[in-house]
Amino acid sequence: MNLYRDLRNTVDVDELEKKLAVLENAAATVIRQVYDCTTSTINLRREQVNYLRKFMFVMHYRSYPETYFDPTMNNEANAWVEELLKREHLSTPIEAWLHILRYYLDTDHRDILIHGEEAVEKVSNMIRSRGIYHIPPDLKHYEAIAYRSQGDYYYLGFWEAADEGEFVLTNNGFGLWEGIHTGFEAIHRIFPMGPRIVAILRSNMHRSQLDPSRHSLPFTSQLLNIPLPPPVPLTYNFNNLQLTDLAMHRASPEALKDIFSLSIIKLTAAQTSSVNSVLLCNVREAGAMTFLSRPIMLKTLEDFAVECVVKPFLSNSFDKFIPLVKQLCSLEDETAADSGIPSTTPVPVAEASSAITSENVVDNPGGAKMKSTFDRHLSGLFRRGLSLTDPSTTKPHQSSTKTSISLEDAVAAIDKSLDDFFQPIPVFEDNSFPSSYDQGRRLWDCYSNIPSHDVHPFAEHCEKMIGGCISNFKATLGPPPPTFRPRNSARLPMHLDHDSSRIIMDFAFGILEMIDFEIETWSSRSNIGSPEDVYKDWGYATKVVVAFGCLTWVLQNRHDLLQTSCPGLGLDKLIMGRSTE
Repeated sequence: MNLYRDLRNTVDVDELEKKLAVLENAAATVIRQVYDCTTSTINLRREQVNYLRKFMFVMHYRSYPETYFDPTMNNEANAWVEELLKREHLSTPIEAWLHILRYYLDTDHRDILIHGEEAVEKVSNMIRSRGIYHIPPDLKHYEAIAYRSQGDYYYLGFWEAADEGEFVLTNNGFGLWEGIHTGFEAIHRIFPMGPRIVAILRSNMHRSQLDPSRHSLPFTSQLLNIPLPPPVPLTYNFNNLQLTDLAMHRASPEALKDIFSLSIIKLTAAQTSSVNSVLLCNVREAGAMTFLSRPIMLKTLEDFAVECVVKPFLSNSFDKFIPLVKQLCSLEDETAADSGIPSTTPVPVAEASSAITSENVVDNPGGAKMKSTFDRHLSGLFRRGLSLTDPSTTKPHQSSTKTSISLEDAVAAIDKSLDDFFQPIPVFEDNSFPSSYDQGRRLWDCYSNIPSHDVHPFAEHCEKMIGGCISNFKATLGPPPPTFRPRNSARLPMHLDHDSSRIIMDFAFGILEMIDFEIETWSSRSNIGSPEDVYKDWGYATKVVVAFGCLTWVLQNRHDLLQTSCPGLGLDKLIMGRSTE
């Protein structure tokens, strides 16, 4: 089925297909330059970057049509889509999808950004005047908002796979997002350009390559520790331009001649594995993958199996690959595959005839010794086949490395992370801190400094609670004052006196009470020991972390509430983003 054939076009039903081919050719020229580049940077004209960015968005748009036109998935835009169908005399969501695709292909990259900015401004004005978020059915160029978000909120760079690795090409991996920063969009968008190169869009919030532990709002990303320097302009000085001047320059014909130096970062084997992990955990049961080398693919799956053990939230993500692993292990070496010749046929992720049962996998003997409540995640994965195959019936590839992680090591790593969480301080002893704020601030630091919340069960739990609380709280708020400006760099001080502590803590806990948000206590290990153990009050710890998460969001995004609710507290330094540490 040709998705781009427009039967309503009586002149040329394949017109969109031809226009898409022109865009693909322009983008392919840029991608080939990146592949052929032998240095860590590549110089590209703005016009080339614009072609590549448009291609990246259009490929994402064609992969996820339901995101934009499925009434069950995009409720906020349903009225707009219905109005579009009427206005353009369209009959089905597919026709609407093709209509918008034509707009993306026919409209210059710069003009789409301008249209998106105008649409965002109209929606923002409505929020300020009515206090509600609503997409007017007659909003012009609503379809440009998503394009503008990807074009303006992210910067572009490239990652190259390690020499001993490759990037897995999945049928839904183009435009896949990764990473969450509370209250903000995805941190990364991944665009595999082949087994050696992925184009990466990273949020401008992380443009400065700051130490992740210094971010005051919680975030989750397993790719943020991989370097990605932002593009460097070579022909134009943007440093002293105001936003309006920058917008005017970008819209001018002269801007197409701007030259930027973009990074091509060669990844380590571990970093390549991290990128593949994101791609693999998002593969669907009925999905497909393409790869160059069977031995490398097998090693990639083994690395992913280990990660599924260490990260409980991935515990069920490996099941769908077990039939594929069995198939890879049982195949004889094939010269064409091992010599790096691409496989032209995507490999199904799972086949009904390839099911693996408990009779033909190797059980790990350490399962009986597990003391953690994570045993249902860890032992379950091992029972399903971390060792993957029965060595008596399977001949492994010579270049395949046997997974060497033990169950005890995985459990010990998780238990140690729990122990380390509160080890440095007696955080639950009130007399150890001059105020309840100082106690909570130190607990918030313990949470914020965990490198990646998704590998720590308590931190992962708190992050979900914070996100839900902020979402509920935002729904109760009216618009900020017309002159309000957010302060994204504002940070909470390390210390407050007793009176200020009481005021600010009453405010923070008051948010939770006002929205009647129920804090779900995270259950720690069952064999805690003495009542004096530092794990004795996880309910209190969860509540404090969630309260400080909300307080940080208010400080940065709605500090006007602090000024009106806590008069005389002296928050000027916080609002200006300076720390009192």
